[in-house]
Amino acid sequence: MNALPYIFENGNARQMTEDEYADHLASFAEYVPPVPSAVTMRQMRLAIIDVRKVTAVADAIKTIADSTEKAKIQVEWDYGTTVERNAPWFLTIMEGIEYTDVDIDNLFVKAASL
Repeated sequence: MNALPYIFENGNARQMTEDEYADHLASFAEYVPPVPSAVTMRQMRLAIIDVRKVTAVADAIKTIADSTEKAKIQVEWDYGTTVERNAPWFLTIMEGIEYTDVDIDNLFVKAASL
């Protein structure tokens, strides 16, 4: 194995053991990124494209029964600049494509990375 990194204990530097280094690397594998509370519409649209839900989103909006609500949601989708994780209009769309809370969280994490 290549040289292992150093750690500091009690003001002194020492080289990690192989087990310490393995544990250190494992801690990164367990990392779960936080779910952002909002993303830009650009980010969300790119994420929707990546998960191949463009048509599903359009269909979900079309199937909203109340014409006023449908029009407002369409305006939010077409002209909004940000999407808040718990925005009622956005949750209506997500319900229409049968996304769970976990699916929505994953979508926001993905969108934030774009």
